[in-house]
Amino acid sequence: DTKLNGRIKVGSSINLSNINFDNNTIRLAERDGALMAAPTMPVYNPDGSFYSKHPHPNLPAPFNNPVALGTLNSNITNNNSLIGNVFLEYAPFSWMTFKSNFGLNINMSKNNNYISGQLPNQIFTQRGGEATITNSDNTSWQSENMININKQINDDHLIESIIGLTYQAGNSNTVSAGAFKFLSDLSTVYNLGAGDPATRSIASGRTEWGLVSYLARVSYKYKERYLATVTGRYDGSSRLSKGNQYAFSHPWPWVGFYLMKILLKI
Repeated sequence: DTKLNGRIKVGSSINLSNINFDNNTIRLAERDGALMAAPTMPVYNPDGSFYSKHPHPNLPAPFNNPVALGTLNSNITNNNSLIGNVFLEYAPFSWMTFKSNFGLNINMSKNNNYISGQLPNQIFTQRGGEATITNSDNTSWQSENMININKQINDDHLIESIIGLTYQAGNSNTVSAGAFKFLSDLSTVYNLGAGDPATRSIASGRTEWGLVSYLARVSYKYKERYLATVTGRYDGSSRLSKGNQYAFSHPWPWVGFYLMKILLKI
């Protein structure tokens, strides 16, 4: 935080990160999961290929033993993110403060998933290698603007109020592409054109959303004995259906009166 002068203060923060995830490729409880493998089951056949006889006698399909899954498959996710925040605080009078805060969150992710065509089950089903690439980016931001008033008028009257406007919005974009029946594991996900053209797939999508809130609270206190308060809030959301996107949080602003008999002199 930095004070520019007696009335203005500004501040900012930013965080950047890059993370690579080597995701697990070994299944546990599925029919070819690690829990199905007997402790005495060999890993390799005498010819060096992976042992693929299924431990369940009623399942004729080959068994992808855990070592094969962990050795041949790959599932890598790269995640880049930026989180930033800036604020401005301005006090035009001793009894009034305006504060504006803006935050931004950007996340970009890429997942490369490859199922080896050398797995026993892939050979049995003649699916070959399977490659999928998924890119996604998510952006969201938030703006908060508040006016705080704390005004003392002589010794009898105190006025306190908060008036605010907040807004949040975001969007998400996703693109994925994949193909099956790779004859070789040489290129994995880095040459989708090597897959069977009949199995290629492309998908994309986008979502957007927004939230807005208007809020106010005004309190009046007289001689530390009587208090009157009026509050109101009006919210809107793009996630709701048209015609129902805006509403008061309460049907009507309410007014409350409180009598405080504290330190009364008799």
